[in-house]
Amino acid sequence: MKRLYFYSVIAAAALSVLFGCSKKTDFLPRLDIAFADGSTLSGSSVNCSEEGGGATIRIACNDAWKIGCDASWITFSATEGSGDAEVILSVGAAEGARSAVVAVYMPAFPQMRRSFDVVQRVNTEPDDPEEPDTPDNPDNPDVPQVREATIAELNASMPASEGSVAADERRDVRFEGVVQNDTRVGNYPSQTLFLADAEASDAGNGLCLVGDTVDPLACGLECGDRVAVTLRAGEAMLVNRGGMRYATGDGEWATVEKQGSGESVARVVATPSRAADYCGMTVTIRAARPTAGGVWCSTTDGLHEFSASGATFDVGVRAAANVFVDRRFDASEGAVTGIVTVRGGRVRIYPRNPADVADFDAEETPDPAHEYGWVASTANLSAGRYYMGGYRNGVLHLAAGGITSAGHGDTVGYESDDDGSISPTGEAAAEVTLEAAAERNGYYIRFGGEGYLTATAAGPGKLELSPDRDRYWIFTDRDGGFDVRQAGDIAVKLVISERATSALLRSVAVDEEGNPVVLFRLGRND
Repeated sequence: MKRLYFYSVIAAAALSVLFGCSKKTDFLPRLDIAFADGSTLSGSSVNCSEEGGGATIRIACNDAWKIGCDASWITFSATEGSGDAEVILSVGAAEGARSAVVAVYMPAFPQMRRSFDVVQRVNTEPDDPEEPDTPDNPDNPDVPQVREATIAELNASMPASEGSVAADERRDVRFEGVVQNDTRVGNYPSQTLFLADAEASDAGNGLCLVGDTVDPLACGLECGDRVAVTLRAGEAMLVNRGGMRYATGDGEWATVEKQGSGESVARVVATPSRAADYCGMTVTIRAARPTAGGVWCSTTDGLHEFSASGATFDVGVRAAANVFVDRRFDASEGAVTGIVTVRGGRVRIYPRNPADVADFDAEETPDPAHEYGWVASTANLSAGRYYMGGYRNGVLHLAAGGITSAGHGDTVGYESDDDGSISPTGEAAAEVTLEAAAERNGYYIRFGGEGYLTATAAGPGKLELSPDRDRYWIFTDRDGGFDVRQAGDIAVKLVISERATSALLRSVAVDEEGNPVVLFRLGRND
């Protein structure tokens, strides 16, 4: 049976532990980086103007080393080598400010890692302003009282080491981002808003905001909302604490305004050794394995150690996120997706919902022959797992999760026994997941790992499965069931009714013969 699992950097240790697993007996690895003049580079920044620039990096190492950086706008004279070396870092001209993190590490000893920021600032001020650009000149309408910024620029202004600095002493700072929190599930640190640039793939494009003023629930925000944030002059602070970089303040230090919804949330594939550079962003770490299986959380929050690519990180689950409570997981290998934070120099990832850690799910999938219930109105409809189907020539067919070449839904036939149970005549049905959207009775319809149901146009045979959650379906009550229409400019419908008689998943109001569709709910307590 196809299964769907629904709902919703490294701490220092004693040298004997840190290197005890090394295959090189009595070998003590050494790695240091510095500027050409010998000044300290690790934890510092390479600063460049809008015209570009660079630096010469001295690497002192007694084994093989590599340089890791996801920013394509930074080039190196060499990205790997062995022993002591000098590497030239170069940055070209830019029209906007940007920042990235560069890591120098030893492949044989993943714990040996030194990193620094590369910051490129762009002067947006006029060369000879006629009036001083300060809040002391409020009567001049040509003087901006708010400075526009990007998340990358704010990260570039963060302290490179432990400490804090005002976002701007003179003016308010305004920037935009896409909400990463899944507030419907609630698995994230309280009063923390995670924002990232839309479709961001480079490190340094995520930001955490901490405080009751920016609480995503209090602000009425959901995952995928685009917001504009204004940081108040002299009140908002940029903080680096234990590697966790965030904005915070006292009193009304920030305002959050919703600009729109339905933005896609980019997921960046990262390694644990680089994950801290994506703080505030949603990442996926592949080939990860928990130290042990168990339950994600119960009456208290859960914290579980995972490892991948020779490095460790933690997966955090809050007891307030009910869909994780008493949900079991296996010590198997798979992908972990979630929002990146850093606690005490160690990466901690918060899955947005159980689908983000579905590869480890130990929950049993209900058999369609048993625990299910009819859904005949929106009164008993909610986010959860379902089977979707209909009857063709008196035989029940359930959705198999694919789309035929004709643009209709693939189905699987089921037989009904005398006791009322049903069983597949071939391949088992696919679980359909309804994921709640912003509008009342609005849901995304997802078929396992195959994608979200959407329609390219109105009319028969226009269904497709998309990996992006860019459209959703709205359920509206009707006599004997309810209609389903796609949100947006495509007026396509599916009709779902307990009294279905034939066919299913046709991308019209009903199928070509006028027959509606049925919906079974799995696991009444899900």
